[in-house]
Amino acid sequence: MGRDRVRFLHNFCTADIRGLSVGRAAEAFFTDARARIVAHGYVLMLEDQLQIWLLSDDPQRLHKHLDRYIISEDVKLILPDHCDSFAVHAAGLSSLPGLPVVMAGNCSPVTDPNVAFTGLCVSWSGQLLVLYCGTAATIAHLRQSSDLQPKVISDINLQQYRITERYPIIGTDLSIDHLAPEADRNAQAISYNKGCYLGQEPIARIDALGHINRALRLVRLSFNASETGDSVVDPATVASSAAGAELLLDDGAVAATLTSATAAENEVWGLAVLRLATVGQITRARLVDGRVLSVAIP
Repeated sequence: MGRDRVRFLHNFCTADIRGLSVGRAAEAFFTDARARIVAHGYVLMLEDQLQIWLLSDDPQRLHKHLDRYIISEDVKLILPDHCDSFAVHAAGLSSLPGLPVVMAGNCSPVTDPNVAFTGLCVSWSGQLLVLYCGTAATIAHLRQSSDLQPKVISDINLQQYRITERYPIIGTDLSIDHLAPEADRNAQAISYNKGCYLGQEPIARIDALGHINRALRLVRLSFNASETGDSVVDPATVASSAAGAELLLDDGAVAATLTSATAAENEVWGLAVLRLATVGQITRARLVDGRVLSVAIP
């Protein structure tokens, strides 16, 4: 909040905040001076404030990062106590609560004495979704409404969409050890025309070089009874403990570790940061219980 909020946040993330109109949102990375990732999420331009939505259990990290740069600007950072959330399918709907027009990037808050929530429309894996965030009581009531109930997305399906979209959770899939371009979401989350911001120079150099050495990738694990020793394999059971699986090169060396995982299409899909030079050499994954699965990297 505050009259300098747009200018301030524009200077500390990779998205063009000044170019946002009220009711629109942009995906963004928040980086340090070396372009290493502090946080990642959506910035929502509302009438009297900017909201930052993060898929992270540590919003304090971003709060501390931004707070250290407030000197004389009229900017106030507010860290909510807790927000609940859920998602619905938006395909075929002309409007939804909080969103009179359903279009990717649209956002809108609803506040009255009894209700307070915000809706954000995103496109993940070719699916038009609306994410809702608000107080626990409001979200529980909204989730059970007769209009939305048939469209509510289960947590498992939402995880599938997130993983196939390669939308990272900072602290799980990526960390301060990774550069923003290594998420490989440049088109979605990095503006190369907005001018200077914290971390801009290293990101511009990487863009000029035209390549990165490693990137976040979708990894698909499939089952072969002769390799696993099982006649029947339940993907959901395997996915529940697949995070931490080692991805192996042809010679048996460990190339990377699976960070997130979900069951999908009778396989396990996950995310991992891979050295691009080794992608074609990764053929197997070794689970923590020792079982070995076949690997495909789309």
